[in-house]
Amino acid sequence: MTKEIIQAQYETYLKAYSSLATDERQRLLSSLVSEDVVSLLPNAESHGLQELEAHIEGFAAQRPDAYFALRTFSFHHGQFLADIRLHAADGSGIATARTYGRVTEEGLFSYFVGFF
Repeated sequence: MTKEIIQAQYETYLKAYSSLATDERQRLLSSLVSEDVVSLLPNAESHGLQELEAHIEGFAAQRPDAYFALRTFSFHHGQFLADIRLHAADGSGIATARTYGRVTEEGLFSYFVGFF
């Protein structure tokens, strides 16, 4: 996998946090994330795709018009570091976060650790 491919996939993954229909979010996540994904955030922890979907669904419900934008992305040896910004609907910045993650040999995200 190249940095460009994984970065494009991560930008697509970030769209799951926006206002999507549940089935569309599930379809998007199942194409990008492994079934046994682990996600560790300061305020939440999920194990498995279903728990991650539930977390993202709750996030999107609380901030229906917010969206994430990728600021920087580094990738090597199946691991990445992303710097992202959460924006309000009007484009103003709400928060900045960093995510460390791992990617399987098949190109699926398998591990996330978020810092914000």
